[in-house]
Amino acid sequence: MKKAFLSFGLVILPILSSVAQSVPQSSEDLWNYDQGITITGTSGFLWAGTPYGMFGLNGHSNLSEAEWTYFSDGMPDGFTHFVEWSTKTPVTLEAIRLFAAGDGEIYLNEREFDQFVLKAKSLGSSEYDTTILTYTPPHPYTFLDFSNYAILDSAVTPVTAQEFRAEFVQFTAGRGFDGPRIVELDGFGTVPPFAPIIKTQPASAVVNVGTPVIFSVSADGTEPISYQWQRNGVDVPGATASSLRIDNVRPEAAGEYIVKVSNTIGTSFSEAAQLSIELNSILASSFDAWNFTSGSVITASSGYLWAGTPYGMFGENGHSNLSEAEWTYFNDGMPDGFTHFVEWSTPTPVAIRSIRLFAAGDGPIYNNEREFTQFVLRTKSAGSSEFDVVLADFTPQHPFLLLAPATYALLDTQVALTTAQEFRAEFVQFNGFRGFDGPRIVELDGFSTIPEVLPAIISSPASQTVVHHSSLTLSVQAKGGNLHYQWKFNGANIPGATADSFTITKVKPRDQGNYSVLVSNSLGSSETAPAFLTVLPGQPGE
Repeated sequence: MKKAFLSFGLVILPILSSVAQSVPQSSEDLWNYDQGITITGTSGFLWAGTPYGMFGLNGHSNLSEAEWTYFSDGMPDGFTHFVEWSTKTPVTLEAIRLFAAGDGEIYLNEREFDQFVLKAKSLGSSEYDTTILTYTPPHPYTFLDFSNYAILDSAVTPVTAQEFRAEFVQFTAGRGFDGPRIVELDGFGTVPPFAPIIKTQPASAVVNVGTPVIFSVSADGTEPISYQWQRNGVDVPGATASSLRIDNVRPEAAGEYIVKVSNTIGTSFSEAAQLSIELNSILASSFDAWNFTSGSVITASSGYLWAGTPYGMFGENGHSNLSEAEWTYFNDGMPDGFTHFVEWSTPTPVAIRSIRLFAAGDGPIYNNEREFTQFVLRTKSAGSSEFDVVLADFTPQHPFLLLAPATYALLDTQVALTTAQEFRAEFVQFNGFRGFDGPRIVELDGFSTIPEVLPAIISSPASQTVVHHSSLTLSVQAKGGNLHYQWKFNGANIPGATADSFTITKVKPRDQGNYSVLVSNSLGSSETAPAFLTVLPGQPGE
């Protein structure tokens, strides 16, 4: 079957001019030169005169690189560049804006700084004993407003002072020791109003049908801030929060999602996030009931081969099931039949209707080491202190028969709808005859929905030869989720034969012929090749 993948082309949306103007430099702030501030100390600069640009020298323009503040090159990693200054009279500071430039990734983010600290002297003190703000930027810088080089716009606890010190710790990017370059530093006596600034953009996602997905954005701006999500340029009804959650993704949900963030001053649009639907391969989810981004907590375990690995099993931030370093490795050296386990809780009770288990083993060449012989998922009934409810009990074959080898999908099954907050996953040690390597689990997902992919046959019913009046069972294994089965005899539906297996208790000569099964769900169907049943005569009198 040809791989199916639904997506839409990327749409680049215009950014409103309010974004470019949302974090302007100021000629009216507390530290501008036309208000008479005085430089009282510095760590040195690449050329004379440059500290003045940092505070808005007359005629200063952030478009002129020659007027930026260049701290000296050649200083070691961790060196503290600084400027000290005083105002004509004490001022009360309630907000700051910092504008800075770096060389970007192509030059290994040179001329950036590792940390910015703003300090002041309390009135009457001879020391800079008050830390107003400490800020550690990412590399490369994340710009709130690239056109003005704004990287920080923050309210602070009000401080009244006359003497200030700005420190910029040297960042060594591995290419040299170029000093930071600061475009401007502004201080305000009141928090200035500004249009929304999007700090965290929504991320694109590829998901299966029937799984949840969340798009989210974080923004700063003068309150109140309103949100409106759009799909392919059309407002999504009711989607007016900073996050958009789709609990049960359908194929028609594919498209480009943006959010419009507004206040009384202006409007900003996020970057476009693409929602794509994967119809063939079973995918692990970043939005299921147990992800650590949703606040799940490990409460007990049987131990791991190395620290930190339990989190990969539940979808840690940035988790990728393609990265073996993020899988959960249980301890080696345990005896055959030992029960490895993890217990965890969710922030609030969650409804579970289906589970998916992704696991890896060493395969036949290494005697199927690192597999497990049984998986049991348990929870607690209401008021119980024991894990007394079995949600799933699965015994795999060896080597593992993967439903989706590319993603290590081993189990995709419906369970009795259960609402709970505490869970326990057990993996019984399998002795692969070569040693006692512990199981390795790629991910375990739980859903209140039933995820689906296009039906595909994993193992078909086999042709058989049986004796008249004997019993016969034909079976099929398929993937797809929410599957329906219809068995056929010589191409015609067999009434009532709608399970994954079909049994004839006493075979008769008229039962000889071709048997197949049609496997279907809401996305499509797939039919097995015919399996031919040959019926041999029985003993006389039968």
